[in-house]
Amino acid sequence: MSLDTTLDESRVSAWQASSGWFYITLYQTEGDTSELVPKIISDDIINFQVIKSAESLQIGLRLKNPIENYEFSTGGNDRTLLASLHYSTEYLTQLDSIKDNERIKTEKGIRSGIRKWLYVLGTGLTFIGIQEDQEKLFSNLSVVGVGILAFTFIIDQISSYH
Repeated sequence: MSLDTTLDESRVSAWQASSGWFYITLYQTEGDTSELVPKIISDDIINFQVIKSAESLQIGLRLKNPIENYEFSTGGNDRTLLASLHYSTEYLTQLDSIKDNERIKTEKGIRSGIRKWLYVLGTGLTFIGIQEDQEKLFSNLSVVGVGILAFTFIIDQISSYH
């Protein structure tokens, strides 16, 4: 946040409300409320509000999950506040296990790039073999191509069940 007033970290406080809102209060601070609303808001933020009063500026973040810890520091100049908000370790652990489960689900079977390459190779060899030796239905290249296609299909089916 960039502010109109020089900021002292001792005039910053924050708390997590039971309603799901996390509030940051900047005492004896002024700022243009329209400039404090971010242009891009994270998916974890449900709502964002800036409340200006005579003695303070308050920023409210309605979040999907509560903030457990936070840290504030002034940036390179005294008119910038850096807020580092931390979710609970329980919540972060759940995210890691969800990501691991999704990764396991998506990695079943042969990787899509390899599978695609094998199918293209097998199809190409089959057609080249047919064109080279039109007297015989299955030339050596055609047999290799059909073998690669069958091998790819069978291995992909077997590995996708495990």
